[in-house]
Amino acid sequence: DIKDEVKTKYKSIFQFTKQVVKNIENLLGCIFNDDELSYIAMYFGGYAVKMGVEIKIPKIVIVCNHGMATSQLLKIQVEELFDLIEINDVLSLSNFYKYEKPYDFAITTVDIPNCKDNIIKVNPVLNDFDKQNLISQISSTQSNFNINKELVQKIMNSIDRYATVTNRD
Repeated sequence: DIKDEVKTKYKSIFQFTKQVVKNIENLLGCIFNDDELSYIAMYFGGYAVKMGVEIKIPKIVIVCNHGMATSQLLKIQVEELFDLIEINDVLSLSNFYKYEKPYDFAITTVDIPNCKDNIIKVNPVLNDFDKQNLISQISSTQSNFNINKELVQKIMNSIDRYATVTNRD
């Protein structure tokens, strides 16, 4: 009954679960349906909250000068590079300037002057440098650890029992 709520309200956790479960499906030779994925996602979500981890799927827009073929090629390459991203739109440069929906990154093949941060310029056909740059910038935003000082102190107390700490920082 709560499948639709999990899929919409906790979309990031559901997508993360779906990606993780692919390995289990391959190993067992079966496929999990959305009901089962939602159930597993609730456990992942509860554990993530308990551990102070926020799972985030970056929202991406693709920006090219004119060509839709180039835009679609770039979209396919970016989707192949990342398991957990959400490509919201493929835009021309003129449409990008009018774009009002939130996004985390704009991946572009053209220079975008006078624009806010999180613009990643790449070649229309991604080379190794482009791929490493995208992975470096986008992957770093996919999970945030909310460090709880009390939890850190408990961990440090456990470490102190079994090791000599020479640099506490």
